[in-house]
Amino acid sequence: MQKNIRSFTLEEAHELLPVIESVLKRLDAKVKLSEKLHDHLLMEDLLHEATGSTNQLLVQEDQQKLDASVEALAEEIQEINALGCKICDLTKGWIDFPANHEGHTVFYVWKRGEAQIRFYRQIQDKTKLLPL
Repeated sequence: MQKNIRSFTLEEAHELLPVIESVLKRLDAKVKLSEKLHDHLLMEDLLHEATGSTNQLLVQEDQQKLDASVEALAEEIQEINALGCKICDLTKGWIDFPANHEGHTVFYVWKRGEAQIRFYRQIQDKTKLLPL
């Protein structure tokens, strides 16, 4: 069973931009923490391969922290999804808002840092942005 997808007006999407920006800032911090923990675990693994020894307790603690960090990331992403929009590209900060534009179902596309939504794209085409 497919759940109903919210369709945004341009005004509704604009109203959510500060909320989404806040969530993306929290995501940034959690991504950095996850990357740091991942890198530390990788270094421990390389050290173990090179020397045959490692601090297993430290590795286990870092793995638990990494698992918790990944769960926290998923919660932030779910928060954006729960608003009815979709992360198109987390690295670039592109967010899609399902919408109806000139009688067609499209995505309004917002790029992090922009003051407003200036483009939309057809549902099937992730690369071609059209001006509003």
